[in-house]
Amino acid sequence: MKDLFTLKVFNKQYPALTKDSLTIDVDGINIKTLAQCYALFAKKLQFPAYFDNNLDAFYDTLIDLAWLREQPVNIIITNFDDWLEQEEDDLKIRFLFTLTDAGETWLNTKQSEAFFNLYVQQSNTLNEILETCELNYISINN
Repeated sequence: MKDLFTLKVFNKQYPALTKDSLTIDVDGINIKTLAQCYALFAKKLQFPAYFDNNLDAFYDTLIDLAWLREQPVNIIITNFDDWLEQEEDDLKIRFLFTLTDAGETWLNTKQSEAFFNLYVQQSNTLNEILETCELNYISINN
């Protein structure tokens, strides 16, 4: 049986992270487009030059990450309501599903939640998405 990846929702207090992890801070105030989001991930996670800017390629690259040499990855999305606001409405949902699918792949490959973590700051839009979509999540530090 496959384990379910858990998205972690936090309120105001930034999650406590281990020092040996690689953290990608996705601030919705600064990341309004998908191109900006891809550029951030590609830079922080050192994506290979052949990375193609689409969700399928993004997922494929996220589930590889061999060049990181087993370094844990933490993705933290803040100002969620502003994130990707210049894109189609459903893109946030598709992007979240891509991240959680990658997390589930890592969870079932590594048998550990410690390698790939997704933290999202509480927001009105996130609440609506969590109520309507079947994303596994927990609230932390509230």
